Amino acid sequence: MVRLFHDEKAVREAAFAALRNAVEQGVLELAGQYFFNTHRHFADFAEFERRIIGVTHTLHRLSPELLQTVRERFEGFIGPEGARFVIPMRVDLLRCPG
Repeated sequence: MVRLFHDEKAVREAAFAALRNAVEQGVLELAGQYFFNTHRHFADFAEFERRIIGVTHTLHRLSPELLQTVRERFEGFIGPEGARFVIPMRVDLLRCPG
């Protein structure tokens, strides 16, 4: 849903390629990879809009049409206790060789 207005795919792929290159060149060593899930809960769309769309480190400018699309997608996840999301995470632990 966030990808509708904030798609990080290209940036994440470039960052991963840079890390992979650093490991292949011996600049860094891969000490471990960790995969886990984080959970996010929102009582309603207003909270999602405030915490995600209105986040202070990035200026998201959504057209009224795009905001409505995001709202409609979000509302598909609303249950009696709000909307809950599971976010898969990956951490690559790197260290300097030696």
